[in-house]
Amino acid sequence: MAQVITSTSNENIKYFMRLHTAKGRREENAYLIEGEKMLFEAVNAGKRPIRMLVEQGKTPPEGFSENEFIFASKEAIAKASEAVTPQGIVASVALDEKIEELIYPIVVLDGVQDPGNCGTIWRTCEAAGFKQIVFLNGSADPFSPKVVRSSMGAVFRIPAVKMDICELFEKLEADDCAVIAALLGGEPFYEREPIKKNLALFIGSEARGVSEITRNRATHKYMLPMAGKTESLNASVAAGIMMYDLFIKEGEGRG
Repeated sequence: MAQVITSTSNENIKYFMRLHTAKGRREENAYLIEGEKMLFEAVNAGKRPIRMLVEQGKTPPEGFSENEFIFASKEAIAKASEAVTPQGIVASVALDEKIEELIYPIVVLDGVQDPGNCGTIWRTCEAAGFKQIVFLNGSADPFSPKVVRSSMGAVFRIPAVKMDICELFEKLEADDCAVIAALLGGEPFYEREPIKKNLALFIGSEARGVSEITRNRATHKYMLPMAGKTESLNASVAAGIMMYDLFIKEGEGRG
């Protein structure tokens, strides 16, 4: 019978706990995933987990053998997990942030700090045909457990990169890219002229909007129409509306 980890101070449990923090993820060059669905999503995308824990008494998912897993008590799994309600399976996947070039069209998160919004936008990127997501400094960590969970598997299929804003704009301008900024006071989004070039859609935080650098260097500045007394939209809602309209009308991202 396979040995079962019961101590929360076991090195395997400590390993997964380190993946709860950005520092730990950098040091281990890995990030945390949880649950059977995310495990299958990773494998189907060619991301074979580095290390896997399964709760004592649970059968490993179909396609996996028992000797691929480390068994742990419910208490130990809860310590390794970052989720409020652990799903009984915890695994690690190698970080892969080395991206040599931008793959258009892209979405750029400019100060979006809410992990749920970041993951939802990442998921919508895939659905709306965007090829890459950029997390600027000041945005949430793309590989934090909450962002990964909210991405619903897009983390494995749509590449993400963390970049400095000045470095990004150098690349965008060198590629003659249309830089679209969503901001209050912009031109009406639905009255825009066709955009016949690579594009980067910048989404800012709900509270502050896009950064001053983006406001100054964007080539296209648009605002979504809003009725009533609403002053702003949730970042992921605004991003989804704009991504889908760009996908449909500009033909961006069509497979």
